[in-house]
Amino acid sequence: MFVMSLLLLILCPFAVLSQDWLGFHGLERQGVGFDPSTPIDWSGQASTLWTAPVQGFGYSTPVVTEDKIYLTTAYETQKGKHLRYALAYLNPILSLLLVTVAVAIVICALAAQDGGQRMSFAKGCRLSVVMSVALLVLAVCVFAETFFSLGSSTVRSWKYGTAAAFISLLMMLLLIPRSKAASILFAFLATFLSVCAYRFLPQRELFLDFSPTGSICTLVVLLPGALGWAACLALLWATAPPESTFRRVTRRWARFVLFCALAALGTIGVVWALRWRMESDLEPMLWNAPDEALSAVGSGPVLGWPFLLISGVLALVAALLGALMVAKRAPLLRRLPLCGATASVLLALGCFLYFGVFPLKREMAHAVVCLDTSNGSILWVREIAYSSTISDLKGVNSHATPTIAVGSAGKMCAYFGSAGLYGLDAKGEVLWKVTDANFDSPYGLGHSPVIADDIVILANDNEKYSHDPSSESHIIAYSLKDGRPLWRQERERSEARSAGFSTPIVRRVKGKKTILMRGWDDLTGYDLYTGEIKWTWPLKHRSSVLVASLVSDDKYIYVLDGGGVRALDLDALSENRDPVAWLVPAPAEKVATPVLVDGLLFLASDKGVAFCVDVNNKRVVWREKLGTRFLSSVVAHGETVVFTDESGKVSIVDRGPAFKLIAQMEMGEKIYATPVPQSDGLLIRGATNLFYVIATQPGGTTLPASE
Repeated sequence: MFVMSLLLLILCPFAVLSQDWLGFHGLERQGVGFDPSTPIDWSGQASTLWTAPVQGFGYSTPVVTEDKIYLTTAYETQKGKHLRYALAYLNPILSLLLVTVAVAIVICALAAQDGGQRMSFAKGCRLSVVMSVALLVLAVCVFAETFFSLGSSTVRSWKYGTAAAFISLLMMLLLIPRSKAASILFAFLATFLSVCAYRFLPQRELFLDFSPTGSICTLVVLLPGALGWAACLALLWATAPPESTFRRVTRRWARFVLFCALAALGTIGVVWALRWRMESDLEPMLWNAPDEALSAVGSGPVLGWPFLLISGVLALVAALLGALMVAKRAPLLRRLPLCGATASVLLALGCFLYFGVFPLKREMAHAVVCLDTSNGSILWVREIAYSSTISDLKGVNSHATPTIAVGSAGKMCAYFGSAGLYGLDAKGEVLWKVTDANFDSPYGLGHSPVIADDIVILANDNEKYSHDPSSESHIIAYSLKDGRPLWRQERERSEARSAGFSTPIVRRVKGKKTILMRGWDDLTGYDLYTGEIKWTWPLKHRSSVLVASLVSDDKYIYVLDGGGVRALDLDALSENRDPVAWLVPAPAEKVATPVLVDGLLFLASDKGVAFCVDVNNKRVVWREKLGTRFLSSVVAHGETVVFTDESGKVSIVDRGPAFKLIAQMEMGEKIYATPVPQSDGLLIRGATNLFYVIATQPGGTTLPASE
């Protein structure tokens, strides 16, 4: 025994001493890390012991257990990749073909003037509109995905796909001779497009929802069919035998409005939108990949400038040569409009498939990654769930944000929203899966599962849509061993479109383990083992988002929102008495979970302000601007408190009542995950890398200090 102890003492200085961190904010640790046996001096420049690149997009906090690091990530699979590439090239080629057909017909008609035939005003108008509309569709196919960041929104991509498809169908009507059969065919195709648009609407509840977004989606569904039949009726009326001079004049102007005005307005609208998009501030509107700068969303075409230039030159050459050849063979001239009409229908199908259907079919793999704490090497990656790639994630979020929760015997669970809740062993093998605990919000997931006594707690405060009553809020308990449901409690929602992203906590209240759940309108305590509601207190959330989780000590629960910090007495809550003990005003809406240590509550706001509240004296003792907005939670590490802002600046502050900035360092990439305290440093997950940061020592990569 003595020899073993001696060996441990000899070997320990040469090993990385990992300390368990078992879930969101350390689960029962409430963001307070283990005190290191040897105090860490952060006053000098810090360094990275190792850096591990992590594939994909994920903002979940790493968890540590038994010298292993576990985290989630998400990346796009190759499913359907080749077919999408084929459509990406086919649609611009079809657009150029339509331009070629229109140019050929115009040249042929002009060449035929020497024979006494002249091109009518209406025919020339239609052909010029065909060329402009074909170029417009070409611009949509080549530029829209880049200009309008269609890869970040299924709804936006669906809208552009439906619009491009309808415009393509309109070219069919402009090319072929006016006839009753052609008009009715166009009306039926437009109606079919409306049906398909409704079928592939990414969020079906937006149809007939008269919010701004819902109204636009409703119009996109209904307009193709309505305009198709309106155009059909107008053309049937226009092709009827003329009865008077007034009818002839009216018919000409009706055709002009139908074929020219709509195309002109559409072109002006697209040009204005492109200019506005390029000149506006894109940062609050776009979700860019974590490893890409925001400037990557620029004005370059999707397929590249060389392809566009070569295709354009070939199209012009083909148009001139084809027109000269067809001009000498009059029978072939009659076939050009039919070829162009066929190409327009194919282009409509291709646009709708590429922009409206395939974004829903693109597949995102949700994976769990295991790393070695000693050197950051990746031990294994397990793909455990799959879902749609493109999501309407507004602002800062990823496809793998919830943190893994770890229980006994190395068992853990990972949550991916609609892709399911999974129970895993230490090797990443799936033990069980739950698919009936969906969370519904266009902003993605922001809360995590919690484990206590091998019971998995998952609380989903869903958004409530008027046309989708099925997405009720709930809190559910599962067995960590086999995923068996233990109990379920429905939660009431009083406001539409107000999802909650707060993770519940488990604390002892009067000797019994109680789940404390913060909602938009309530603070509720549930029995851990039975789900029984022990008490509930009406507590209106006074902010636009509900993200920060609760923290507590033996006497109070501390609740954060835009109005400030409120301390609620636990005994009063359990006895259904007014629990509000005191309120301290806060400077801004909070988006980060605080940490409570030594009677001091350390918070960080979305305005980049950090401050400390003395809960015993009920006052703010210091307030300092430490960076940009804080989205990762605050943690305590030894004698310090760690604040990490979105830009990647890490600020280490003394955890006493007087403000003292010990050190600041720049990680070089955005950070949304919470730092994980370790015995000799910090685990910090950036947008693309996982860093093990320690005090400066030989062999490490020194981090730049902040100014």
